[in-house]
Amino acid sequence: MVPTSAVFGGLPRSGGPTVEAMLTGCYIPRARARFVPPGDVERAAFCRLFGQILVEADRPPSPEPPRRSTCDELAVLGFVVVIDRTDRGTFWLVRELEGRERGAGAYLVRLGRDGGPWAPPSARAATPGAGPDARRTVSRAAVQCPHAHSDRLTEVIGLDLFLVSSARAYLQSTVDRHLRGPDGTEADTAHRNDTFFQAATEALDRQWECGVVLQLHGFDAGRHPGAAGRFDALLSDGTGQASPSQRTMAVGRFLRADPRWSVALCGVDTRALAATKNTQGRALNSGGRNLFLHLELSSELRSREAHLLPLGGVVTEQLSRLLNSR
Repeated sequence: MVPTSAVFGGLPRSGGPTVEAMLTGCYIPRARARFVPPGDVERAAFCRLFGQILVEADRPPSPEPPRRSTCDELAVLGFVVVIDRTDRGTFWLVRELEGRERGAGAYLVRLGRDGGPWAPPSARAATPGAGPDARRTVSRAAVQCPHAHSDRLTEVIGLDLFLVSSARAYLQSTVDRHLRGPDGTEADTAHRNDTFFQAATEALDRQWECGVVLQLHGFDAGRHPGAAGRFDALLSDGTGQASPSQRTMAVGRFLRADPRWSVALCGVDTRALAATKNTQGRALNSGGRNLFLHLELSSELRSREAHLLPLGGVVTEQLSRLLNSR
């Protein structure tokens, strides 16, 4: 099916690039990138506007844009809304206006009716081929890739996961995590409060209750000779607790039930890469309304998974079941 795309706030177009190509185009190579964090007023405005986008997206899919006032206010902040319709769904892409890029991130929102509270799946649902098709409604779930390109292939796996699942939102960084801003600090989205990415996360947390935010990262097993290096993936909830919550434990049981990969649960199997300083995790955990999941994927697993796309392997299959759970 050929996708159709239109830009709101600019000239309409049809038969445009795929959503994958559009997200790839949002990333600015380091040689010509800049990072300018938003001020408090900009951040608060984007949080409010992204919240409105989430509210407006809770409707039957259609080629209609968000309200004109929402698009106009986003344009003032340097963003444009693009609509994309494919056989995988109808989406609004909130991206930076050309010529005004500042490392503000890219945000993809799926249109469709809310599917209700998210709940961890049972380990039994991890069986390949099991589980209901949840694509008729949209899950209170988001996929985040705060280190796109820096954590190699996480943005490829994350976007594919979002598209094949029924998740509501996909959030991605658009500059190298080590790029420095005007004050000399790095543009590491996962460890800064003053970002549009963080504002969008706070909007998700305000709009949802009983939702899940899954953040993908990458690690090199060779740099972790201890217990962590023996696993394909490391799961944590960012709390650093030796006894994770019941919901986190349920997710761990579900993922570990599949014999095709080995998943460590931080606090139980290892204390490495536990995401205790993750900015999005701290914000979500402070409220307790929604579950934050931080998943580190080994370099070998990422390469193996990316090679299997667009069909995907164990990562795409099991994580889509996780996100689609009710």
